[in-house]
Amino acid sequence: TFHATSSRITYDSLPPIQVKNKTKPVSVYAPQSRTQDENTLLPVIGRDAEQATLFSQLEKLSEGENSVAIVQGETGVGKSRLIESLIKQAKARRIEIFEGESDYVERTTPYYGWRGIFSQMFEMDSFTQTRSRSLSIMAKLATDPELMRLAPLLNALLPLEIPENEVTEIMTGEARAENTRSLLMRLLELNI
Repeated sequence: TFHATSSRITYDSLPPIQVKNKTKPVSVYAPQSRTQDENTLLPVIGRDAEQATLFSQLEKLSEGENSVAIVQGETGVGKSRLIESLIKQAKARRIEIFEGESDYVERTTPYYGWRGIFSQMFEMDSFTQTRSRSLSIMAKLATDPELMRLAPLLNALLPLEIPENEVTEIMTGEARAENTRSLLMRLLELNI
């Protein structure tokens, strides 16, 4: 593995180890980081139909049309590589990319898959304190009274401390969930 990938991955050399059925110790390497950048990605091979579908969706997006694409398949079939290629194409078209992820452990955490996306949208990495994040988000929403009224619903999604107000404090159950979904969709549309 080391010899096959050393042009793309940086390795640390570890002390050799003795393994069964070998007379001499075997060299051991620990991967550290990729050295290949996104501009030198090799082309995706054997996924022409999938690429055509994804690039068609990307073209629709470039023209202002919304679309959804789901990429699924068994482990190791090249989903990540296909998505890397799509992201490269999107960046070439100057389309802004937000990434979210899911986690089996967090599957019961509401909106967990959207956390990364909204953290990027609101540039939350620039703030280390919860209060600073909350104030920054409130400043971005200040031009839209409806967004301001629903802003406390973002506490369920992000590490914020936006105080409840007369509108949100009475929301419970499905009404609260529906208003949260509507707020998130509106924020995505506006790309605040």
